[in-house]
Amino acid sequence: MLKFNNMENKVIIIIPTFNEKENLAHLLEKACSACREQKILPLFLIVDDNSPDGTGDLARELAGKYPLEIIQREGTRGIGIAYKEAFAYVFANHKPEYILAMDGDNSHDPKFFASLLNKASEGFDVVLGSRYINGGNITGWGFSRKLISRGANFLTSLVLKLNLADVTTGFRCYRAEALKKINLNLIKSDGFSFMEEILFYCRKAGLRIAEVPIDFIDRSRGESKLGLKDIIKVFTTIVRLRFAFKNEK
Repeated sequence: MLKFNNMENKVIIIIPTFNEKENLAHLLEKACSACREQKILPLFLIVDDNSPDGTGDLARELAGKYPLEIIQREGTRGIGIAYKEAFAYVFANHKPEYILAMDGDNSHDPKFFASLLNKASEGFDVVLGSRYINGGNITGWGFSRKLISRGANFLTSLVLKLNLADVTTGFRCYRAEALKKINLNLIKSDGFSFMEEILFYCRKAGLRIAEVPIDFIDRSRGESKLGLKDIIKVFTTIVRLRFAFKNEK
């Protein structure tokens, strides 16, 4: 049960998609069910990168069934730009108290909405759904993938002095007013490294960041969008941000 009250129209859930037609309907059904159980009245915002599999068309069909708005983007422009456009859209058209973010591949379980929001209600500006703190778990990954992910998270947090266990997680809660303090134009990452870069600027802005444990389940349908280019970009982003940080010292 949630610790806070009066959540009607105050929670927006952003879901970036690219070729997630096989997952989207099930995800929204599961998310809406969790929201009913947790007494959350959400608005879902799908940000689709013109998916060739028809994800955007399906989202428009589902908008008649669920509280759903859609940003249909032209071309494949990357998850980082998708989030920047989504945040700008939310601030221009809505006045939420909290913004949740999650992946569109059913790897993030909506049952953890309450954990994220409850932690944010304690006064935290950003809450991360963490795979790597006590109680967190990953299902469906082999040893090598877990090792690469843990190594990337450890190195990023160490070099950028974030003091966080899971800086690459896409399952997050932002307090909307706090997020407005971040100049999103400073963020150069257009892909998955956006996740670490926005945390870097959140730390610089003095925002309070916390983590709560989640169960992460690897996708069972569709293909992962994370490739070697994205992994390399994570490390080049670390170097770029660390260099900028040193210059400001």
